Amino acid sequence: MTQRLQMGDLVIRIGENSASLRFLTSQPPYTDQRLSLVLEMQDEGNDPKSIEHRIGEAVLAFLSANSSSHHFGLERYRQAGKEFSRSLKGDVANDPNLNEVQRLFQTTLLILDDVDDSWTVDRLDEIEVSFKRAASQGSSEAQTYLSDRWPKKRAVLEKRLARK
Repeated sequence: MTQRLQMGDLVIRIGENSASLRFLTSQPPYTDQRLSLVLEMQDEGNDPKSIEHRIGEAVLAFLSANSSSHHFGLERYRQAGKEFSRSLKGDVANDPNLNEVQRLFQTTLLILDDVDDSWTVDRLDEIEVSFKRAASQGSSEAQTYLSDRWPKKRAVLEKRLARK
């Protein structure tokens, strides 16, 4: 059976020359079959059980972030991801190397990583306002994100929220 890549698909390839596993996923608009690197895992010569554990953990973490399914214990990984995201937000909030505009943009990106089925389109509107505020206050990163990535990302998220 042959299928086309869909949103949320994960492809794992072995890199013989680099002794690594590459975790790739499809990117919007899902029509050209391009893949983007999500994670690269190096072969550290660990015992087979450790390798199996690391690969399994990476796959389950990816699935928990890209699915609302409660099968395979994904909720446990989803919770760990939320805790990690909270710690990253704390790091951004306390980073002395970021000015207020950079902090706003980086924090908004991290909040966007927390999207789940409880979100509404109104929440996406709030996120967009934060990006626009950062852009209007001089963040070139926010300006680029708004013009190059946000329209596609928002469309994908709106589609996801419409399915619930």
